Amino acid sequence: MWFKIITFLGVIIYDNDYNKKKFRLKKKLSIKFLIFYFILISSPIYASDADDSNNVDISSTISQDGYTTAASSLSISPSIIAPATITSLNVASTTEITNTTPLQTIISVTTSPISPSSTFTSNNVISTVSSSNNSISGDGSNDSDKKDYSPAYNATYGTPPQPLRTTITWSNVFYGVFFICVGLLEVFHGYKYIRITLLIMGYLFFSSTALIILLFVDNNSGGKRTVTFYFTTWLLVGLIGGSLGFFCWHLGLMLTAAYGGYVLSLSLLAILNIENHVIRWITALIMMLLLAIMVHYFERTVIIFTTSIVGAYSVMYGVDEFARQGFRDMIQLANADGFFRFHPTLGVYLMIAGVICLAGIGIVYEYRAHEKPIGHFWCGDGHRRREGNPPTNPIPRISSLTLRTLITKAITEIFGVVKSGIHVDVLDWPSDDEIFEEFNSTSNTLKKEINDGIIRVPTGDLTTVWSALTLYSTTLDVGNSDIKKELRFEVLNSSPYLMGLVADSRAWGRQLFYG
Repeated sequence: MWFKIITFLGVIIYDNDYNKKKFRLKKKLSIKFLIFYFILISSPIYASDADDSNNVDISSTISQDGYTTAASSLSISPSIIAPATITSLNVASTTEITNTTPLQTIISVTTSPISPSSTFTSNNVISTVSSSNNSISGDGSNDSDKKDYSPAYNATYGTPPQPLRTTITWSNVFYGVFFICVGLLEVFHGYKYIRITLLIMGYLFFSSTALIILLFVDNNSGGKRTVTFYFTTWLLVGLIGGSLGFFCWHLGLMLTAAYGGYVLSLSLLAILNIENHVIRWITALIMMLLLAIMVHYFERTVIIFTTSIVGAYSVMYGVDEFARQGFRDMIQLANADGFFRFHPTLGVYLMIAGVICLAGIGIVYEYRAHEKPIGHFWCGDGHRRREGNPPTNPIPRISSLTLRTLITKAITEIFGVVKSGIHVDVLDWPSDDEIFEEFNSTSNTLKKEINDGIIRVPTGDLTTVWSALTLYSTTLDVGNSDIKKELRFEVLNSSPYLMGLVADSRAWGRQLFYG
């Protein structure tokens, strides 16, 4: 092969039959061939320029990452205008040739051991490629129609080939780092930072659904969209879903559980190697609905389970952005003809095993380390009441005068105190911590506060009011249980806010304490 190239180069340089114009042209071409010669030393295949109609026979071996594909007796027509670099070449699969010159033609290449030769076109440039073992075919496009492919666009149909080293794009790096970081957060802290989890899961649920629809349509219609289009769709639709999951608590829980069921179904379908689209869709929907319902009855268990599964899947998805094992193709459920011809390779099976192991570690860790989420509004479940004091339904706020009247009547009936000088005012306490600290105080502290003429009774929570009034009554050994039941009903229907009661200090306190 090298002898033929050097001989052809010598003919071009020293052929005196050409006129000066052609000689200058050939001289320029000879320089290109010289460059071509050195590139061949380090590159598998490099197409060349020539205005000659003769074919250049190239016999070579393509070797990438230890996998070798023989490309013997390749006959490449020199009518190809611009040099091109084959970024990936897989037997029996769809791959790409990315042009590196201003022509910028992207050519889809399919190799097949059946047909001995085939033809592809690219912007009025026709080249015949033949091989004794394999054939290459595909359709090119004009420079104006240049498209960058989505990282997860080319789903492998049929038995996937061995992985080949391809160029890592900016989208691969972004998606890889993003999914690995998010996945690790969800595996080990998904339940602890549940509010962030609802944001992430809502984002992933909506963005993944949008990408699945786009890939399903494009793979079946033959359309190709740019990476920018996929990324923009993924970002905008995901932001909508993330906002809904964050601000709508119950919807966020359902989206989290449903997405966990979807990811779990993908792993099971890949392990069982099920192709029929009816079975695939039914399995995914059943698992999504089942977990979405169960999360309302077993919130902690379902959230820990789903966040660990989704987090582990996200980590492996991010790893596959660099490893290129085909794990990302699992996201699609079916093709237009009713079958999804995805057959996992050994690498995919190993990554699925990694998902199971990592999810198991995350589940055990979260059960032991995180009994409940943190009490922060933006990260945890701070908007909800503390455990043991569930929030009641909101009650319309009434006027302060009516509230004073009800509380005065309640105090009189419970403690048997009739004092015309009682003064009732409404106070807001700064935080929940002060309230619970107050109700956990000792009886001596309560007696001291009563002597000072101050009694605090929150009227926004059923359990809190009942325990507070019972504690006061027990400490002073006064009161009637039947009246207290009636009191609980009256006071709790007065206001949903945390209120305070301030009475006439010494006279009312001494009268209350001594009877």
